[in-house]
Amino acid sequence: MSRLPGTNPTLDASRERSSGWRARIDELQRLELALVRSQARLGRVTWVRPLALALNHLGNGWLYPLLAALLLWLTPRDFLSITLMAGGAAATAHLVYPSLKRFIARIRPCELDPAMPPLLAVLDRYSFPSGHCMTVTAVAIPVVVAVPALTIPAVTGCLLIAWGRLLAAHHYPSDLLAGVALGAVAAIPATLFL
Repeated sequence: MSRLPGTNPTLDASRERSSGWRARIDELQRLELALVRSQARLGRVTWVRPLALALNHLGNGWLYPLLAALLLWLTPRDFLSITLMAGGAAATAHLVYPSLKRFIARIRPCELDPAMPPLLAVLDRYSFPSGHCMTVTAVAIPVVVAVPALTIPAVTGCLLIAWGRLLAAHHYPSDLLAGVALGAVAAIPATLFL
């Protein structure tokens, strides 16, 4: 049985599946961008802007000395071990993070849509995954395992840091989820050690 030149049923089926996945990914991107636009507009509201800036600055690193002071006050005897576990989890996540960002190379929403200028300067070029969400998750998990009373404040803090990234137009929701997942995976060894 001969086929016409250039026809291959297996290749055609593969292209059809690929275009179906591409259409789903494009639709998800469109929905995510619409959500980021709404949050970015909210981030420019007079009373929300200072909150958005504060959340982003906390996520840039200011949160961690505050957390260390709280841990020192709550658990002076276990402070060093908890701090080492949380720091180790964050360091582990940061070993993978830069390469993953460069490999995925996802353009930030604020760069994709000029109508959404960033609320503050970005720390690196690409958006996927969120380093802020990754780090806060990697630190929060060992802390919560060691001090369960901090569960609700930790979850609330993680959610607020994530929301701040949307308000700043720096990330898509899937960037945030990927950051949380990467932080959680990095925290597992530290948590098991605790």
